[in-house]
Amino acid sequence: MTGVAGGGMNPADPAPAARTLADAQNAGSLDSQYNAHVEWWKQYWLKSYVDLDDDLLERFYYGSLYLLGSSLRQGRTASGLYGIWATTDWPQWGSDMHLNYNWPANYYGVYSSNRADLALPYYDLVTAFLPEARRKSVQELNRVKADYVAARFPNGIAGGVLFPVGITPFTYTSDGSYHQQVANSLFTATQYVSYYEYTQDRTFLSTKAYPFLKEIATFFRSWLEFDAASGRHRLWAGPHEGTWGRNSSPDVGMLRQVLTFLVNASVELNVDAADRTTWQNILNALPAIPRTTSNGQTVYALADPGTMTGGDTRVFRPGDNTVNLEFIHPAEVLGLSSPSADRQVAITTLDQMNSWGQENSFPKVFTQAARVGYPAQSLIDKLKGQLSTKLMQNFRVYDANHGLEKAGAIEAVNSMLLQTDGGVTRVFPVWPAGKNGSFVKLRAKNAFVVSSARSGGQVGYVDITSGTGKQVRLANPWPGRTVLVTRVGTGTISHTVASDVISFPTVAGATYSVTVV
Repeated sequence: MTGVAGGGMNPADPAPAARTLADAQNAGSLDSQYNAHVEWWKQYWLKSYVDLDDDLLERFYYGSLYLLGSSLRQGRTASGLYGIWATTDWPQWGSDMHLNYNWPANYYGVYSSNRADLALPYYDLVTAFLPEARRKSVQELNRVKADYVAARFPNGIAGGVLFPVGITPFTYTSDGSYHQQVANSLFTATQYVSYYEYTQDRTFLSTKAYPFLKEIATFFRSWLEFDAASGRHRLWAGPHEGTWGRNSSPDVGMLRQVLTFLVNASVELNVDAADRTTWQNILNALPAIPRTTSNGQTVYALADPGTMTGGDTRVFRPGDNTVNLEFIHPAEVLGLSSPSADRQVAITTLDQMNSWGQENSFPKVFTQAARVGYPAQSLIDKLKGQLSTKLMQNFRVYDANHGLEKAGAIEAVNSMLLQTDGGVTRVFPVWPAGKNGSFVKLRAKNAFVVSSARSGGQVGYVDITSGTGKQVRLANPWPGRTVLVTRVGTGTISHTVASDVISFPTVAGATYSVTVV
C-alpha cells in the first residue's frame, strides 16, 4: 500500500501527510476504495462503446480511452502533454499545457465519446489563467511581432486576451514564446465550443464559454485590418511557428468558429444585441480560406500566396503538419454539409499533403479527413498503417516528442461512425459500404446520445436519447424508403422527411427509435 500526498502551489514536505494517510487505512477502508475504483471504471466503460470489426482499431480506441480516463478527473488538476506519466524531473516542454494545438488535442474525442466531464479540468485551468492572459494582451503584445505591434498597438489591446505557447496550473507561464502567433486563444476556445455543442449545458455557456469567447472577440476586433477596397478584413499572423502571413488559414477558420458561436449564443442567452451585430458584420467580411495550387490542383494554403515571411515561406508544405486544414478541425467551418467542390479541395489537399505519418498530424489529420468525407476504406487503411508500427503495448502511439495528444484521434473514429454538421446528424457517414460496425451511446451535437448498428451493408436502427429536447434532424440511413419513429414507452410519433432528412421534435430525457418500414 502506498500513500500519496503533496501537490498544490506551495507544497510542504509531503512525507508526514503521506504517512498519516497510509496509517489511517485498514482492511475495510481499502476494500471500500477498491470497490469504488472498480465501480468508477465500470461506469466509465458503460458511457459508450463501439464494435469496429477490427482488432487493431479497437485496441487503439479503447487504449486511448483508458489513458484519458486514467489521467483526467472532474475537480482535479488538468494533466499536461504527457498526462500523469512524468518519468523524469525534466520531461519535454515541462509536460505543460502547450496551446498551439497540443494540449487541446488531448480532449478532441471526449465529447463524442460521451465523456465530456473529462474536459472540465481544462476549463478550470484556463479560467485561472485569464487574469494573466488579460495582462499579456496589454503588456506583452509587442512580443508577438515587435514591428507590426509597435505600428498598430503601442499600448497593446485592452479588454482582450493573449496566451503564450505554454501555461501550467497555478497561473504560471511555462513557455512565454509567441512565435509570431496570436491563435493560442483560438485553439483554446475550440474546446469550449465543443463542450457546449455536445452537452447544451446552458450554465457552462453563460458562465464560462460565452464570457471567455467575448474576450477573444474583443482582441480580434482590434487585431483585424479592414481593407476598404475589397470590403474584407485581413488577418496577419503566423500559421506555423516563426512564420508571418496574411489571412492565416487556422486563424481565419477558428475566428469564424468563435464569432459564429458568439452570434448564436447571444441569441440563446438573449444578450448583447449590439455586439451580435458587430460580430455578424465581421463574419460577413472575413476573408476566404486561402488556396493555392500543387501539381496543377487546387489546395488549401497556410496563408495568402506571396505574403509569407519567415524561415519557410511556402504556403503549401507536403509531408508537414496539416496546419492548413485546422479550419476543418478543430474549427469545424467545413464539413459534410458544405459544398461538394469545397470538400473535394480538402480531399485533394489531404492527398497532396500526404501527411498521414507526420507526428504532429496524428491527432488531427484523420479527423480532418473524416469530416470532409474522405474515401472510407482508404482512411481506415491509412490510420491502421500508422497504428501497425506505432501503437505500443501500453497503448501509447509512439513518437519521440508527443504524448497524450495522440488520443485525440479517437475523434476520427467517432466521426466515421457519427457526425453532425449543418444541423444534420448522420450515422456511419464515412464507413466502408461492406463493413460491419456498431456503436452504443456516442454523443452527437445538440446533446443527443445515439446508438446504431450496420451489418451486411445496411443500418439496422438508430436510437436517440434527447438531452435537452432539441429537434432531431437525421439524414435518412435508408434513402428514399419510409421510416418509423417511435418514442420508447409511448408509441409512434409523427415526423417529416424532406431531402431525405428525417425531422421530429423531442422531449428531454426521452429515447426515440428510428427504423425502416
